[in-house]
Amino acid sequence: MSELTPLSSGFLWEESILALRINDRQMAIKDLRLVAKTDPEKRYDVFSLSWNVIDDPKLILDEIISDEALPDYLWYLISKDKLDDTFPVWKRMKESGVTLNWTVLKYIEFLSAKGRISEASSIWSGIFGKRENSIVWNGGFEKDLVGGGFDWIIWNFAEGAKIDFDQEKRFEGVKSLRVRFDGKHNIDFYHVFQIVPVEPDANYTLTSYMSTQDITTTNGITWEVYCYPKANMIKAMEPPLTGTNDWRRVGLSFHTPSDCDSIVVRLRRYVSTKFDRYISGTVWVDDVKLFKVESKADAKSG
Repeated sequence: MSELTPLSSGFLWEESILALRINDRQMAIKDLRLVAKTDPEKRYDVFSLSWNVIDDPKLILDEIISDEALPDYLWYLISKDKLDDTFPVWKRMKESGVTLNWTVLKYIEFLSAKGRISEASSIWSGIFGKRENSIVWNGGFEKDLVGGGFDWIIWNFAEGAKIDFDQEKRFEGVKSLRVRFDGKHNIDFYHVFQIVPVEPDANYTLTSYMSTQDITTTNGITWEVYCYPKANMIKAMEPPLTGTNDWRRVGLSFHTPSDCDSIVVRLRRYVSTKFDRYISGTVWVDDVKLFKVESKADAKSG
């Protein structure tokens, strides 16, 4: 039976439950595997039942999870915070060639949040290639965003700000990142960021080129860097950029704590406490770079 109708899928699902009740695990496993393989809408139920009743991670992976169901199964394990059980699933996904999937991006973020930066970085490099010229990925915004992992993450839901790309105004390449503020909100802006693997107890310099037009309020545009996933602040660029500026090189230097092997680089505008607090104007960002430097004095000088 290569294809299942909703009726036959439902029948096999009920049959698997009955088989488990009468302790016929062989029949249950056969039915669950077929349902998971051919009926994506039933996969979460199959995974949950398997874990609740069978509760044997190796048997579940080997006998119930078909290649077609691997990405959904990986996502299930992520959602259940089962870190150790994700590793053999990812190994089989690589062997099966099922790797370029949105679940993989979430897996990279999951590993990063769990402090498994080495594994996350290895997966990223294996799919997208190693970083060139800078530790920041896609620093010129030239590549299409992949929507997660170690690429730029853009949350375009900030009330009072619109984020897009500008092909007319750029410092280099074919486009720049553009953020436009409408002047009606005292916005806490943190909606453009990237997770970056780094070395603990090391010195780094972050640079970019920015151009602004009529950025109001004393709280303008800045960069901030903090440890991830602990969210311990390391440093912010001072002073923030305000007013009108042609392309200029800005940045900051910093030293990573001894327990920090990944950071977040984030474009930022802090909420203002001033009477004139509603920000308006436009900022363009291009050519973002992050380098490790040798001298601690150099890292602290910025």
